[in-house]
Amino acid sequence: MTNADIIITNSRIITMDKARPFAQALAISGNTIARVGSAADVMEIKGPKTRVHDNRGNTVLPGIIEGHVHLFFGSAELPLVNVMGKGGLDVLKRMIAEHRKANPQLKVLHVVGATHEQFDVAIDRHLLDKLVPDISFILGCFDHHTVWANSKALEAAGIMRGRELPVGNEIVMGADGFATGELREPAAFNPMLALTPTGGRDALGFTTGGDPTPPATSQQRANDEEIIRHGIAHANSLGITSMHNMDGNWYQLQLLDALHQ
Repeated sequence: MTNADIIITNSRIITMDKARPFAQALAISGNTIARVGSAADVMEIKGPKTRVHDNRGNTVLPGIIEGHVHLFFGSAELPLVNVMGKGGLDVLKRMIAEHRKANPQLKVLHVVGATHEQFDVAIDRHLLDKLVPDISFILGCFDHHTVWANSKALEAAGIMRGRELPVGNEIVMGADGFATGELREPAAFNPMLALTPTGGRDALGFTTGGDPTPPATSQQRANDEEIIRHGIAHANSLGITSMHNMDGNWYQLQLLDALHQ
């Protein structure tokens, strides 16, 4: 009989088994749950190197399997200002001010999680110019199908006067011949993501499926591995133990393989 590597005891374990919905302890050998039951039953496979964790009566439940995630893209967004569900324009102003005070050398402000109706006014470059007139400001919609940009960002990306795009993508243009700031779908907003610290490498699997051009440097690759590592740790902290990654390219596969190794 194989000894357990880890035993978790003194627990309220939710087994998902209708015949025995709860248990006191479980044992893990390698990456397999070797035994679930009473403390006495499970302690039978304790060995000299088994680590025993007293769970102090807390609940243990199966790991959550996330069915649809964009791992690299989402991981890179974790440190950004996120306004999802945070309130209106006054809250956005406060969050921007706080973030810029904490990051005085910021050259591009990237905020995510917005909705079209969140601020009770139309979102366009003129609104964003009032909020952030001096540096590029990119505001991402929560659904990742729309991005808004201020004038500095549109000019830096070279799309203030629009650009020919594939069908289904749109740089919304105003009657004056200039971009309004609303960018619909990846071909329209990829120039914005290229302005960010990652250069948009995190979004390539989601938007084009292509690899970074030019190829990522060794330092960029190391930074990107750390971004994904942080994202996985964040998911684990929420009880997510498996994820179905819904985008990718060869570059992202190489990053994941490096972490796996």
